[in-house]
Amino acid sequence: MSWDKKFTFIFLIILSTDVIFTNFENPLPYRFFSKPCVIGSLLVFFFLKSKSFSKVDRYPILLALFFMLLGDIALIYIDNFFAFTAGFTLFMAANIMYLIAFYSKVTYNTQAIIPYWAVVIGVCISILLIIYDGVGIFLIPVLIFMVIAFYMVQTTYIRYGTTSKRSYYLVFIGAVLFIISECIIAFRVFYVSVPFERTLVMLTYGLGNFFIINGLLFDNSRQLFSPTQHKE
Repeated sequence: MSWDKKFTFIFLIILSTDVIFTNFENPLPYRFFSKPCVIGSLLVFFFLKSKSFSKVDRYPILLALFFMLLGDIALIYIDNFFAFTAGFTLFMAANIMYLIAFYSKVTYNTQAIIPYWAVVIGVCISILLIIYDGVGIFLIPVLIFMVIAFYMVQTTYIRYGTTSKRSYYLVFIGAVLFIISECIIAFRVFYVSVPFERTLVMLTYGLGNFFIINGLLFDNSRQLFSPTQHKE
């Protein structure tokens, strides 16, 4: 069994364990260990597998994972104002790092961007209308966060044609799952919990980042996002 397959097996066990713990009546003692292990394992995996990447390609991803790791610890105490604020800020920083990593190598296509933002604006307005009464002093930070997050997804969307199809779809689907997890958290904090909220958050969040990292590692590590890569 290859190292990649071994890691996939280990990661799925870690993620499944944390999902099980989220449904415990008192999950805190267990999740203080299990939740950081989800992103922590991806951080170690990417660190070991990306040594041939250029610094410009590698460091933003490592920082994104590191910020999420810290954010995960903070958001274990999501009902605490200061912990939530810290986690919110760290995840915004993680989105920015992902954005930086994806942004530098994309080719802009206006025909692709316009329909994307037409859909995004509709989604953003719908979310804001739902959570508006509960968002309070976080209105401006939430707006900024949404712009950054959806712009990050846009950069994965317009990578099409600059990398292999497998890498493109893994990263794009991963980014979409990641932002879905953030939207579910927004509903939970500012509006009302959705059914199976904890399970859905961890599945979309964990698998989303797993797909992103594996999509980035799939292509030649020396030519991350290179337009000259073979399509598959």
